[in-house]
Amino acid sequence: MQIFDSTYTEDMYPYRNEWPEGVFDHRTKKKYPTTLTALLDCQHFDDLELYTGFQVKQPVPDKSLEELYKDRMRALRNKYDYLELSWGGGHDSTMILKVSEQTGCPLDVISMQCFGDPREDDSRFNSEISKNLHHVLSYVEMFPQTKIVFLDINETYKATVEHYLDNKMWCRMTTMGMLDDICRISADRFIPQRNNKNGAVLTGQGWKPVLYNKHYGTWSLYQQQDMVNQLGSISFLVPTIRFYETAEIMIKVGDDIRKKYKTSDQDYLDRADVSQNANVWIGNNEWIHEEIMYTELKGEIFHDGKDPKFHIPWQDEPRFEWFCKNQNAKTMYKEYFEWVEFLDKNIHPSCMLEGGILKGGLKNVKPMMIDF
Repeated sequence: MQIFDSTYTEDMYPYRNEWPEGVFDHRTKKKYPTTLTALLDCQHFDDLELYTGFQVKQPVPDKSLEELYKDRMRALRNKYDYLELSWGGGHDSTMILKVSEQTGCPLDVISMQCFGDPREDDSRFNSEISKNLHHVLSYVEMFPQTKIVFLDINETYKATVEHYLDNKMWCRMTTMGMLDDICRISADRFIPQRNNKNGAVLTGQGWKPVLYNKHYGTWSLYQQQDMVNQLGSISFLVPTIRFYETAEIMIKVGDDIRKKYKTSDQDYLDRADVSQNANVWIGNNEWIHEEIMYTELKGEIFHDGKDPKFHIPWQDEPRFEWFCKNQNAKTMYKEYFEWVEFLDKNIHPSCMLEGGILKGGLKNVKPMMIDF
């Protein structure tokens, strides 16, 4: 059932990625910017799969990941007059802080979405940010000119509802239907520094996990729907750039994982595996972070309620369950819950797990695989 005009031009995509990506409908041959926009238009879930324009065409770089990160930071700092980091509290964005320190390339602003002030409240959405905030505070001791901006969810939510209350826009701005994505839509109004024609917002995204098919002996980078056009930040003024989305970094991560696999014992590999399939091996994100990508941060990042061995639904993570399961949230964020109800009523039943968006959630669209 078509809910919106389903023509999505490039300027309507929430990201300006180096390689285009989104959801493809085999039946209609249409492309969509996010899972939600595709699900609201499709006739059946089985018609959908993810797509990307990225292909592995170059050899594995002879530089280390650490060197590639530094090259990336220097290039971005040289290119843009204004650089902002959207810091989420985890390994990916914290490593960008470390690389900035190591290269002497300071950021102009570090923004973070939180519930009030994370220095005073470590509950709800702040459960990870508060416990990892010392990385940011030590950073600004080195670069005191860098400004920290706390984007209070309640304030950004009010601004989003006032200025951007639009069901179709909301569906373009989030993949899984999370409240925090909707709040990000109004972030420009709280960060005046973004009024810079030569600026950019960095996010700790862009790298891809790896799948090894034991039966065929093939290695693939892959991407699931929760990462497609995933919004670590939203801006209508400056581009949002995935720091780790370069061909060199993506291929090097894949090759380093492959080398680690071939030189490790089976017990070690089994502990890292999250595939739940005897013919497939997939290293969990925590393992990739601490053993491959960010070894200097090993043991330095607190994660709340996450088990690296077993994927738990995002609705059950402490950062999100406060609005998914709290009855008071339905009053505080009335428009958001009305939008969720709209999604639950209009998304094809074949695409939903039991209970709707905030309970079972969405089924996983067929991932995209890139052999290397």
